[in-house]
Parts: sequence; C-alpha cells; structure tokens
Amino acid sequence: MKIKSKDITVCAVAVALMFALAWMPVAAFLIPVLFVACSYRYKHGLIVGVFAGCVCLMYSMLLGGHSLEIFAVLSAIMILPRILVGLFASLAFWGAKKLFKGSGRVSRVLPYNIAATVGVLTNSVLVITALVLFLPSFPIGETTAIAAVPLLIGMGAAELVAVNLLIPTLCLTAGKALKIGGFAPKLTQIPDTQDDEEQDPDTQDPPQQGLDPQNNNPQNNNTQDPPQQDPEQKEAKPHESGF
Repeated sequence: MKIKSKDITVCAVAVALMFALAWMPVAAFLIPVLFVACSYRYKHGLIVGVFAGCVCLMYSMLLGGHSLEIFAVLSAIMILPRILVGLFASLAFWGAKKLFKGSGRVSRVLPYNIAATVGVLTNSVLVITALVLFLPSFPIGETTAIAAVPLLIGMGAAELVAVNLLIPTLCLTAGKALKIGGFAPKLTQIPDTQDDEEQDPDTQDPPQQGLDPQNNNPQNNNTQDPPQQDPEQKEAKPHESGF
C-alpha cells in the first residue's frame, strides 16, 4: 500500500482533533475516526482508531488514579472498541458505496449515514457492555457504570444524531476539496505499445527488397556481373593487311 504525504497529513490532523474533542461530554472524538474511515480504507480507520482509544484512555486516567488491574481492563475497554469503530465504519461505507450506485443525492449521502450509524453503535454497545460486565463499579461522574447505563444510552443516541448530520457534509465537502475518498482521481493505465507491436504482425516493418533473409546479402538480378571473356579470344586479333 503506497502512503502519500497528503494521507499522512489528513490522518495527523484527525488525531490532533481527537485531543481537542475528547474533553466534550459526548464522544465527539468519533467524528475524526469516522471521517478517516469513510475517506480511506479500513487500514487507515484501524490506525486512527488506535489513537482514538489511546486518547480515551488518557482522558479517563487523568480523571482519577486507578489500580494496575483496573488500568489493564480499562485499556482494553477504551482501545479495542475504537479500533473496531474504524474497521466496521470503513467496511460499512465501502460496502454501501458498492450497493448504492448512482449519481443522486441519496446514493451519495446514504453510505455516509450507514457508516456513521455503524460506528456509533459499535462504540456504544461495546463500551457499555464491557463496563457493565467487567467494571460495574467504575466511577462515571458522581455515579457508577452500572447506574449510569441510561445516561450512557442517552449520550449514544445524541452521538448518533450528531454524526449523521455532520459526517455526510464533512466528508463530501472535505473530500471534494482535498481530492480524497470517492473524489480521488483515478489513474488511467497506459497500454504497452511495445508489446502490442511485437504481437501484431501488421505493424511489423516489411522485409526490405533485395535482401537475402538468410545472410542479409543484397541480391539484385539486374546488376549481375557480365560474363568474362575467354582470354584466347582476347589474344586472337585480326591480321592487319599489308596492302
């Protein structure tokens, strides 16, 4: 996979935005992940998802100290769902892109909505389920994880509405301006004319006339050497008459 400098710049800006959006009450940091997942392939979504998980882990650790055991479980809860967000959102987008082929507005916008919905549901379902199963007493605000399930579900619903409004407009506008995603120029394959000339007998140069195909010696029937004269005939001259 060839990585361009523009792709690295876009992914770096997306990671930088995560640090700025991680302090918001809703998971706004998913917007850069979904943008990269819809603009590039799943490999880029996986990489940016790893950074998103690390940002979430850093944010949760800054809120309060935790033991080593809680840190290990929390690392898995914070990082793995975000990696799957980038993977599933990218696969959902490009799958819907192939399914809804057309030039209409619905065909252009619907794949982004599907990818955003899949990404938010993946994040909300995995994080809430993991907190309830493994860290039910994990502090979230002034309550615990098990008691904050209704609040987390409400936040997930707000995230779902927000990303479905922002992601299509953001991806279409930025993609057209940066020539990425579905707006990237396609490379046209230049045919190999040399191979075509070797395979096409009509394009080969005709053999030159007057050349022997075996030894390439010129043959010209009109320029043959004259027959040599008999030397006895040369010496035989008419006798000059003395009269």
